[in-house]
Amino acid sequence: MTTYYVRRDGRDSNPGTADDAAGAWHSIWFAVESLSANDTLVVQPGLWRMSHRVTGADGTWTTTTRYTGTGLSAAVAAPGDYLYAYAPTTGQYRSYRIAAVGVGYVDLLEPAAAAGTPANRNFWVCAPTEKPQRTIAPANAATKLVLDFTGAEVDGTGLAGHIVSLSACVEWTGGRIHGNTGSGYAGIYATSLNPTRFENVELYDCDKGFWWYYRTAGGVLVRCRAHDNRAVGFDVQTAYSGYQDGLLLACRADANGTYGVLTANTQILDSLFDANQTGIGVNGYYTKIVGSIATRNTTGLAMVTPTANHLSLLNNIFYGNTGWDVNLAAATFGLRLVRHNGIGTATGFTPDATNRSDDPRLLDPAGGDYRLADASPYWTAGFANTFLAGNGRPVGPQGKPPISPRPKSIFANPTGVIFR
Repeated sequence: MTTYYVRRDGRDSNPGTADDAAGAWHSIWFAVESLSANDTLVVQPGLWRMSHRVTGADGTWTTTTRYTGTGLSAAVAAPGDYLYAYAPTTGQYRSYRIAAVGVGYVDLLEPAAAAGTPANRNFWVCAPTEKPQRTIAPANAATKLVLDFTGAEVDGTGLAGHIVSLSACVEWTGGRIHGNTGSGYAGIYATSLNPTRFENVELYDCDKGFWWYYRTAGGVLVRCRAHDNRAVGFDVQTAYSGYQDGLLLACRADANGTYGVLTANTQILDSLFDANQTGIGVNGYYTKIVGSIATRNTTGLAMVTPTANHLSLLNNIFYGNTGWDVNLAAATFGLRLVRHNGIGTATGFTPDATNRSDDPRLLDPAGGDYRLADASPYWTAGFANTFLAGNGRPVGPQGKPPISPRPKSIFANPTGVIFR
């Protein structure tokens, strides 16, 4: 249970246990591969950009401080740059600072402690402010790791792969992850069978922002945002039919190319889906959506697979989408509970009398304010919120409770969150 640090001015030969140049590690990749069970890694705030001057596949240690490889020369490397190479003694890729450059080789400030084996390994040379285009993947998959990326930004521009790939049980806080290329790759890709938790993470400009693969169970996303991804913002389809293993709480998905969220076996609470092609795509089994908003999408909510079962919609607003607000047409499914929602237009089912179809009067969706106006008809008495009864009353336009006493709204955003 040790706390480690990674900084741009650190060295991978450091112990990693102090937040300064003499104690911190240098490479995120080396750091995450070095963690043991229950360790914490704190990543230095600022930009971590994936880019390299040259890469090769035939790197070899000829002495403890000389590394050879095709393409190495003064045209692509300079003293002060970093070589990322396989460390013979540890079996890990780590960084070494370059002291001198020749034709076909670099000399390093730090010895590798072994030479000659193994040969013909991948290597990268990067400027001091850059890191290799290589997926961040903790090596110790069977353990719990705590990763703190608060204030850090990982730019994966040019990486044809997942920027982060996790098979460990992880608690992840903070950070902006963006910029990979290729179809089907995510900013963060998680496959653990153990619980994972992500909080305050922003994902954008990827094919998928966040992707829980079907194996993942017990995953939680809290106050995360996925926006401007080419396909899906949050792909959160967990493995076990019959259980709601995933949870999105107070998350936001906006301006994604296909789905804001594609979900199965997941609960979605107090979340926002704005200006996606489809705000919420339900892809099967035990999905519950409570207290959320889907607006300004082409379709607010749609059934993706016709055999999806046990869909519950409670206290949501599906309104102001350019096509159907809720589209369940041609689906063979079990609607478990659809009550006390605002549903402007619907196809495939008929909302009962507990649901409303009139304008909820959101204050300023285009400006990021999704609270109910004081004049909203959704304040009408008689819509008791049994699921969110412990929450405070929604706020009015000036951030204060409405002047006249009103019951708690059963509709979305009961705590008056303003999304910016």
